[in-house]
Amino acid sequence: MPRRALPAAAVALVVALLAPGSALGAAGDLDPTFSGDGKQQLHDATKSLILASIELQPDGSVLAAGAQGPFPPVPGDEVDALVLGLNSAGEVDPAFGSGGRLVVPAGARRQIQLLDIAPGPDGRAIVVGNTVDNGAAAPDDDAESYVARVLADPDNCPLIPDSDQADLDGDGIGDVCDDDIDGDGLSNAVEAAIGSNLRATDSDGDGKADGADACPTLAGTTANGCPAAVVPSGGGGGGGQPTAVDRTPAKLGFTIASKLKRATFLKKGFSFKLASDEPVRVEAQLIGTLKGARVARAGDVTIAEKNLPLGGGNRPIAFKLGKKQKRLIGKTAKLTVRVTATDAAGNRTVASRAVRVK
Repeated sequence: MPRRALPAAAVALVVALLAPGSALGAAGDLDPTFSGDGKQQLHDATKSLILASIELQPDGSVLAAGAQGPFPPVPGDEVDALVLGLNSAGEVDPAFGSGGRLVVPAGARRQIQLLDIAPGPDGRAIVVGNTVDNGAAAPDDDAESYVARVLADPDNCPLIPDSDQADLDGDGIGDVCDDDIDGDGLSNAVEAAIGSNLRATDSDGDGKADGADACPTLAGTTANGCPAAVVPSGGGGGGGQPTAVDRTPAKLGFTIASKLKRATFLKKGFSFKLASDEPVRVEAQLIGTLKGARVARAGDVTIAEKNLPLGGGNRPIAFKLGKKQKRLIGKTAKLTVRVTATDAAGNRTVASRAVRVK
């Protein structure tokens, strides 16, 4: 199949004509509401541009598919796939691709020419064309089919279907792939663990964001966001109300990596964050297996410890290793972070997380 070179011109032209019945002019006239004079010419002093097909978007914007190559054209040079974006007024859309263009590099001595474009699902477009390898020997130097799918509209979660593009916290990451949907500083997994609302920055409505609230599920007026302590009534005559006894242990949520690079671990140590639904005292241990130990239980050893006083919120906990502890870590190591959290009433919660170092 003979190769087709791009035309020796550096202008891509898109024209809009008036349809019959328009009140703006005679049918067939250039439409002055499109780019001011009915046509959009894309100039490039160093590139040859050719557009072969267009697609009208629901919002009136336009996608045009074609190719671009060196100008003046040189046989055998690289020719790249081109998709051009125009807004509903016919102007180049700077929000599309880079400066209104999506260019797919073909590679040295290769050509990609897009011939058609069609609408796809969820704000995407399908482009088809041909690709030729000018450097290949027969029989691989013939034209081959080329199909690609591009984002016609911005997508805040391109890897997961997300037709409504919901973004509760406005951070540009769609809710379906945002690990902190409400942006309160607590991940969705942590909020699920401690029982707070992952779609509300202030789950208990006390004016303190969950990430800084020591009691994110209990409304309180104290500085740490917890309810004021109840003082038992005195008198000894039984006239006062009995004080409820807290027998419920705290709920814990971890923000922690499951894998660590050995070099980083030995140099910087290891840190994670711990959230709770009420103030707790924390005893944290980093437990590992001695280098060379074949039976895990026989080789378990506490590598580092960290204690925190009674407090709440999403608190960081960092383990630092001394020279002796570093020598215990082999090329690969299985570590366990064990946390004992004790609330003000003495209720204990013990939780563990596994971490692999390699």
